Amino acid sequence: MAHPYRFPFCPHCREQVVPDTQACPSCGRALDGLRKEGEGDELSLHPLSHSRWQKISLGLDSQGRLIGKATTGMFVAFVLTSWLFYLNTPDPTDTLVFVFSTIGLFSAYDVWAFTHGKPTSITIYGHYEAIPSNTIARVLGLLMDLAMMAACVWVLLSKL
Repeated sequence: MAHPYRFPFCPHCREQVVPDTQACPSCGRALDGLRKEGEGDELSLHPLSHSRWQKISLGLDSQGRLIGKATTGMFVAFVLTSWLFYLNTPDPTDTLVFVFSTIGLFSAYDVWAFTHGKPTSITIYGHYEAIPSNTIARVLGLLMDLAMMAACVWVLLSKL
């Protein structure tokens, strides 16, 4: 049972906030509708609620942010290096390399956005904000982005 003296919760990240504040100190979003502990929880619960995936998706996990930066940085470096080698091949006119490189770089951005709590854009269903209720869709989008990055690596390595 919720105690009446407890602080309300942020509707975006579910962290406790001080009443009468303009923005959540945890996620930084404007507080338009505060709720007491336990209010509306039955609607926002899903299999990844309160998991590490949710923390990474919201950008609250420092190790997740580090992995996101490293993955994105290494992939961008790989694509640029591959392009340098590909342009020195006898016939660098394959459009498949350009298409997969572009898709791979957009996917790399989405990996970075996922781990930093930013909206992701390359998903089947559209543009997803970093809020707890979008965690499942964002994780599925992350898996799709990683698959596209792997396909890009495969295409680039096969053309060198």
